[in-house]
Amino acid sequence: MTTSPQIEKVSKHTLTLPDGVYRALEASAKRLDLEPNELIQDLIVERVIADGTLDKATAEQIQAYKWLIATAVERAKERCRQGAFSSSLTADIFEVCAKDEEWAERYRFYVQDDIYKSGNPRKGPINREIGYRIRAAIGAEVEKDAKGATAMKKVTGLIIQSYTPFTSYDPTRVG
Repeated sequence: MTTSPQIEKVSKHTLTLPDGVYRALEASAKRLDLEPNELIQDLIVERVIADGTLDKATAEQIQAYKWLIATAVERAKERCRQGAFSSSLTADIFEVCAKDEEWAERYRFYVQDDIYKSGNPRKGPINREIGYRIRAAIGAEVEKDAKGATAMKKVTGLIIQSYTPFTSYDPTRVG
């Protein structure tokens, strides 16, 4: 999980792990398409939520964040399994999700505003994370422009204002 904007990053200590534990952490993280530090974050967050030591409001925000991403990713994978992959998959998934009442309500709760309103600083980080997680989950290759830079498409009328188009995906990654 990438830290959401309302969560302060605090780094007072260095975590030291035995080599064997770190190698196991790397292997576990790889299986989940995460970096080791992301897995550590997830494990800590899950623990403080389970213990009830995290304040309720923050716990609810984190749970909404994780659910929104997981749901969008699963819908993208399902689209690919159904043979409906397109270069605009990310935009398509945001559109589908926005039409789902539960997803839209949780997104509204997370961003604390109208889901289509632009300029909300809470939207950018989660939208980018959803796009990144979709790309990683399906093993997508991104479209490049004439200069070799990652292409970007602008859109209107969606939760997002732009997305990175894909050229292909890895069918073995979607199940």
